[in-house]
Amino acid sequence: MQDSGENLRHRLNRLAGLRRQAEKRSQPDSPVSESLSEPAPKYFPKSSIEKAAFDLSSRLEGQWLNSSCGDIFRAEFIQPLSEPYGSCDLSAASDLTAADLSPLFPELPDGLPQDILLNTLFLDTETTGLSQGGGSLAFLVGLAWISGHNLHVHQYFVDQPGHEEGMLDLIRPLLETFPLLVSFNGKSYDLPLLNTRYIMNRMRPPSEPKAHLDLLHHSRSLWKYSLIDCRLGTLEKDILNLFRDEDIPGELIPAAYFDYLRSRSADALEQVFIHNRYDMISMLAVLLVLIEQKQSSDIHEDALVDYALGRISARQKAEDKGILYFKQALQGELSSGRRQQVQLEMARLLKKSGRLPEAVSVWNSLLSSEGPFPLEAYTELAKYHEHTSGDLLQAFNLCEQALAMLPSWLNTHRADLEKRITRLQGKIQKKNE
Repeated sequence: MQDSGENLRHRLNRLAGLRRQAEKRSQPDSPVSESLSEPAPKYFPKSSIEKAAFDLSSRLEGQWLNSSCGDIFRAEFIQPLSEPYGSCDLSAASDLTAADLSPLFPELPDGLPQDILLNTLFLDTETTGLSQGGGSLAFLVGLAWISGHNLHVHQYFVDQPGHEEGMLDLIRPLLETFPLLVSFNGKSYDLPLLNTRYIMNRMRPPSEPKAHLDLLHHSRSLWKYSLIDCRLGTLEKDILNLFRDEDIPGELIPAAYFDYLRSRSADALEQVFIHNRYDMISMLAVLLVLIEQKQSSDIHEDALVDYALGRISARQKAEDKGILYFKQALQGELSSGRRQQVQLEMARLLKKSGRLPEAVSVWNSLLSSEGPFPLEAYTELAKYHEHTSGDLLQAFNLCEQALAMLPSWLNTHRADLEKRITRLQGKIQKKNE
């Protein structure tokens, strides 16, 4: 009996040792080998009961789309262009052509369809962070386009982070179909972030749109002098006269998504969808106002808008148009410093376009104006009298006056004035000999 008991224990110990060796062989040797092992299977909702616990379609119009990497919820919304949107008439979008847009937005290439806004895709993303690196997930991608008399808004939502690849696959055809993409800071943020997410998922990024109009840059060029900032929310309140009720602040959006992943409560997440929807409708409205402001030759209510339009025209080498806007700005209310700046920039355009006598008149008026010391007016008048009118003494006197009155913050120009005075002295002496 004792021998048989020992044999049994021996066999059990041997089996236990074999089992431990098998378990050891099945375990990865290091964290690196563990990371290279087969990935965990993606999560797929398995039943309508499971889905009902967090079904967004009970709160939002939309549907679940089956993708190659899991179900993606797509919220769907239609904004009739005939409905008022703040102070903006969205129906004006139906009549715009590429010929209307091209002169106003020089970055647009030739060859765009004439019914351009019917071939335009609006893009806005909501993300888990502000970084463009691989750590930020675009969990909600809003896409909108005009069809008929409506703006159609589709919002693709990543219900599980593991389903991101499926969402990227679903939005690719839309990103590649429309020749014109419109965004708000999309050139610097939304589009690069999406391209990064494609690469992180080992997918080819969508082909670049034929044209990309980033409204943030154009909004800044037009309203940066008259508004405290050019965020979309500021433009809504100050330009569109639109006030969102109970809108979720942008900085709380990532937290709303993470809360949804933990609790499956869509209370805050519903507000994120509404926020994203407003962003895309507002992009269309801002685009229409930009077009209206740039097309108008009337005096604007805010003189700083005319000043901005004058600077935009100058950059586009439309000197006569820029001069007109600057003259309109001078008819409005401006601070003394800004008024002087407008006059100086207008005089530059007058000189550039060959209207030198008008430029001289502006420079002369600046010699007795309020505001910062107008060194540019003194030097430009000195050049005019030295090289055009031939009044060397007047040029010399202007330079001496400028040198005597030169404030300390302009001391870097002192050497140039002294050099010009010395040259003029030589010319005057030679003329009198």
